[in-house]
Amino acid sequence: MTRASLWAIVPVLILGCGQPPEPFPDQATGAAEPAATPEVAPTLVRDAFMGGQLVAVDVPRSSPGKPQSFVVGHEGEHRGWVATLPERETLASVAYGDGKIFVGGGFGSTSMYALDASTGKRLWQNQNLEDAGPTPAVYEDGRIIFNTFSCTMFSVDADTGKTLWSKWIGSETPTQPALVGDLVLASHPGESGGYQLSAYKQRSGSQVWSTGLDAEILTTPVIAGDSVYVSTTAGSVYRFGLDGKRRWRQQLAAASAPFVVLGDDELHLARRAGGREEQVVLAAADGSLRRTVTSTPGGRDLPGSSSFADFWSFEGSRPVIVGGVAYAGMSDRVEAREAVSGKLLWVRRHPGGVSGRAVGSVVVVDTQVIFVTRKGELYGLDRATGVQRWGFDFGQRVTAQPVVAKGWIYIAGQRGKVIGFELGDEKTMDGWHMWGGSAGHNGALL
Repeated sequence: MTRASLWAIVPVLILGCGQPPEPFPDQATGAAEPAATPEVAPTLVRDAFMGGQLVAVDVPRSSPGKPQSFVVGHEGEHRGWVATLPERETLASVAYGDGKIFVGGGFGSTSMYALDASTGKRLWQNQNLEDAGPTPAVYEDGRIIFNTFSCTMFSVDADTGKTLWSKWIGSETPTQPALVGDLVLASHPGESGGYQLSAYKQRSGSQVWSTGLDAEILTTPVIAGDSVYVSTTAGSVYRFGLDGKRRWRQQLAAASAPFVVLGDDELHLARRAGGREEQVVLAAADGSLRRTVTSTPGGRDLPGSSSFADFWSFEGSRPVIVGGVAYAGMSDRVEAREAVSGKLLWVRRHPGGVSGRAVGSVVVVDTQVIFVTRKGELYGLDRATGVQRWGFDFGQRVTAQPVVAKGWIYIAGQRGKVIGFELGDEKTMDGWHMWGGSAGHNGALL
């Protein structure tokens, strides 16, 4: 057994010790859980709070264009790299495709970059874009597509960085697009006021249809089956057919993009409830509220009407549903609940997250739930038990969901830093190649 494999099971040995896990009481919040929440006493591992047994990673300094490599472990079990972009701004989520990492230079940048996924070496730079603020990219079939804050959509060849087409779509477009079939779905302001959700041809950028919204969307359109779903900053949730026809709209103080479970005909998302944030479930057929699952203090980072930089980087407490279980990273915790009944299976808490968001949105690949904290801690939890399998502290502030591809994890943070970290088997540690998992943003690549 290698040191790496031994280290990976140490948390289980320490926490198990042949004894049943002790229950950990909920923190007092001053407000009762919603009546719809099942009264289930959580049975948790002993270290219910995150933060223990983290391996500190000494990330070397790097200058723009000169990535630095590093190893972690006495025998160099884990290799990694750090690359710094010239703008040194806070970065949004990266995207992976065909051995490359794609990342915009930041809200004030006019560049999109491609880095070698195994070394961090810069492969190309598409600079002097017509507008600043490239959003996270979506990758499919050898091209990446992204918006810029003001105000253009770009399609770029993933191998060369050459712009294939660009199209002005609105005066502020701070959210990323989504892809399905031969369509690109994106939100933008309307020419005569208000906001629109529009579909464009992937190959040419020509518009196919456009329909009205009550406000800017949160994060991205979400595609599932024959429909596209969006949440807006006005709190509405919409469902449209891929032909642009509206199926329904519901106003319920939405605070995240939805996650759609076609088999259950349900949508899971976060919503605001006073000074708290709730995880709720809607009927896919008509958008009606089916149940409130859980509630926690938080939601204070929901972007306001004029905070466009906040729109650009916002992710929220969007849940991920896999195998009948809903996993959600909220302000101070990560929870796993049965998706239909709402029964609590496990919860891990972060001591610094009650007054603000400490935990980012989760990624689910194979048997693990992976997430980063705002201060740069990277965790992998066992999906079934919540037991910490591994944890690293990079000491770099992180504001975006990580990407998992071919055995590597990629995170982006402040001051233009992108970190690549080899962690596991390329067959099991794979599938979450961009924000929301795939180009439709509704889970891992199949």
